[in-house]
Formats: sequence, structure tokens, C-alpha cells
Amino acid sequence: MIVPRDEIEYSFGKASGAGGQNVNKRETKVHAQWPFERSRALSAEQKQLIRKYCTKHISQEGQLYASAQETRDQNLNREKAVGKLDYLVNFALRPRKIRIPTKIPRRIREARLHAKRYVRAKKENRRKITIEE
Repeated sequence: MIVPRDEIEYSFGKASGAGGQNVNKRETKVHAQWPFERSRALSAEQKQLIRKYCTKHISQEGQLYASAQETRDQNLNREKAVGKLDYLVNFALRPRKIRIPTKIPRRIREARLHAKRYVRAKKENRRKITIEE
């Protein structure tokens, strides 16, 4: 799913890292926030999945957020932040595999018990050896 671009809110700040004086002069860090609770693009079940799987990226106001400051260009960072939002939503909405518990085969259980008996016998044989004079 692609996050509707017209629903994303942006804020900007000064980025850290490389860039020399450019870092001190320009606001290239981008914070992208999406109020997914109010979005009409999602069903109630999808909103629930996002709340479940993206808890670290949901603000107290109920907005899904991501930030980017990798490049010195604000537009590139904006695209990266929106890409991160898309990734988070797709991660939360992907179908999960249901694990089917399997039964341990009989021969494997018996092999484990056999190995335990072998180790126990080996240790008992060490104890029985005593030097008599």
C-alpha cells in the first residue's frame, strides 16, 4: 500500500552529520507524519495492524512518523522519509504465516533418550573405578 501523499504532514529541522557549513544554514532533516487514524484509505482492521506492529513509530497524537537526514538535499530526504512510511505500513499489513506446531518424531525422541542414557552410563563407570591396595 502507498501512503496517500496529500495526508502526510512535514516538518523540517537541522540535520547532523556531513555537510560543513551547510548543516548550520539549511534545514534538510525531514520529519514525515501521517495521521493514519483519520485516513480513509485504511479499514479498521488495517489501522489495528499498524497500531500492533508499528508501536515505536506512532506518536502520542496517534500519527505514524518517520524521519530522514541522510542526504544534504531536503527533497531527497523527504522522499526517503515517505519511503520509510510506506515500508512501515507495508510491513504492518503483510500477511503473516500461521505456525503449525509439529509433533517430534518418535525416532528423534528415542535418539535423545539413548544419548542421555549413554552419558549417564559413562559417568557412572567413572565413579565405580576405585583403586584398592
